Amino acid sequence: AGGSGGGAMGPGAGLPEVGAVLSELEEEQQFERLVARMRGALDVGDRVQGRVPYFKCFVGADLVQYLTHTLGLGSRGDAVAAGQRWMDAGVFYSVTRAEVFCDGHALYRYKEDEVGSILNMKTVWSGEVRCAPDVEADFRHKLGEIYARYTADGASLVDYEGLALSEAFKALTASTAELQRVNLGELTFNIKIAFFINLYNALVIHGFVVIGPPTNLHQRLFFYAHTSYSVGGLVYSLNDIEHGILRGNQKPFASFRRTFINGDHRLRNAVVVWDPRIHFALVRGARSCPPLQVYHPESLEESLNAATREFCSRHVDVRPPAPMGAGAVAAGLGAGAGGASRP
Repeated sequence: AGGSGGGAMGPGAGLPEVGAVLSELEEEQQFERLVARMRGALDVGDRVQGRVPYFKCFVGADLVQYLTHTLGLGSRGDAVAAGQRWMDAGVFYSVTRAEVFCDGHALYRYKEDEVGSILNMKTVWSGEVRCAPDVEADFRHKLGEIYARYTADGASLVDYEGLALSEAFKALTASTAELQRVNLGELTFNIKIAFFINLYNALVIHGFVVIGPPTNLHQRLFFYAHTSYSVGGLVYSLNDIEHGILRGNQKPFASFRRTFINGDHRLRNAVVVWDPRIHFALVRGARSCPPLQVYHPESLEESLNAATREFCSRHVDVRPPAPMGAGAVAAGLGAGAGGASRP
């Protein structure tokens, strides 16, 4: 638990009476002070739950403990009700996007802790919102300019140093702010698939520039779980895009649960039947990854086929089986008929 400056203070010193805690929510200034004190008292940190890493979060039971023991908020049930009210007010949210606050091991994150990983939330889009196909086409065009100017070796290598200082990168990152309010429901199936593939690859590049590439397993887990964009009012991490959207909400490797739980609004954008060829289109920054290219809706099928063939030609070695001699064939027939065979 965090302390506060000044002289020593006993539990609850300087805080409102028990019966006034919930009423403070109606008064903005007192509410902000209460939330700030609560936030400083809780153990906010990086945690792993169900093999999934979550950054800057706290445990629901810790908040309940703080409300009952420090604020003296009566029963734990009263504390859960207060936590639910704070969550409904947008002070914090469940890292699994659950809508009910629980007194237990469930993890929660303060809204203000999320902005650092949502790379297109440095500014809030306040301009006119264009139709989704126009936004998608403009985003695709700006991404193509970056690939043309700042990649080498057949678009397999990216000049991140040059890109970081370029006007093209500034233009792309500025355009991502408009994605905050885009209506993905206006996109056809092929446009949406191409958009999310391009979005994934752009987000990896954006993250490598402003956060830096992960250098170990722990950093990679956090990078792909939390580097994200806000699109249409919903947050999509790299893992959300790959496993939740493009893989039809399949379970990620070594995970016990699907990416999106029932009721998650992002499910409306998930494909129903996923196409395994998307794995040959997603670029994670490794040397073995496929070359970067912009995927266009009108040529999506041809591009996915080409990406699959190109990757397999470089990394897959198909050899014909060795011919079997007459003795080996006879031994196999004998074993199949119940005869003895040597190991």
